[in-house]
Amino acid sequence: MAYNCNSIPVVFVHGRGADPGVWSSMMYKFKQAGYQNSHLFAWDYRNDTHKSTNEQLSPLFDNYINSVLNETGASKVDIVAHSFGSLPTRWFIKFGGGSTKVRNWISIAGPNHGLDSIRGIGLTINNLFTSDQGGADMQSSSYVIRKLNEGTETPEPTKYTTISSTGDDPSFFDMLGSSSSSSSSSSSSSSSSNSSDKVVSISSTKLTGANNIVIHDENLGHNALIRDERVFSHVLNVLGCDA
Repeated sequence: MAYNCNSIPVVFVHGRGADPGVWSSMMYKFKQAGYQNSHLFAWDYRNDTHKSTNEQLSPLFDNYINSVLNETGASKVDIVAHSFGSLPTRWFIKFGGGSTKVRNWISIAGPNHGLDSIRGIGLTINNLFTSDQGGADMQSSSYVIRKLNEGTETPEPTKYTTISSTGDDPSFFDMLGSSSSSSSSSSSSSSSSNSSDKVVSISSTKLTGANNIVIHDENLGHNALIRDERVFSHVLNVLGCDA
């Protein structure tokens, strides 16, 4: 059911090693769907992704959400998070009082159950976990991951959606083997580059109690997800604002 596109502000949250600019394509599509600039926000914490998810980033995000609510006069926001951005935003909802401030939480390729292997992003999994606290928080055995998944993974009244792809799943790459890799390299240049960044498994992104959407496309890699038309359509459908 459609609603006024500008009744609830949307907050986009980038991942590790990124900045709000990664949302330019999706934000443009939101404007085409009827959203105004005044209700589209992108949290910029590019210089803070090394910090503790629960002790530092979640309170910072809480402050940002309060500023958005004050600026817009809204009582709740919708959140669209990519990758690592899923962790501090989810902690905020579960442990920081955010469940009363967040209507929808959408996690695109979020490491919600942690990471065990990565491919094609120029960093080994061990280097990621030992680089800083933010990296360590993404380990499947970390305190943050364990606490987020204790009890209910999706506390009400917030509604939860996850979006993942076979092209982002390292385990899917292992199953395909080298023949699929050769096939992918013969695709278009954009698909070829997308297929190299396999970071978060489908099983890690999915949450019990969420609307878990999986896109079956071996060429749709980790960073390409937030520029994909199918992902945008799913996001817009979840938010209930028809184009």
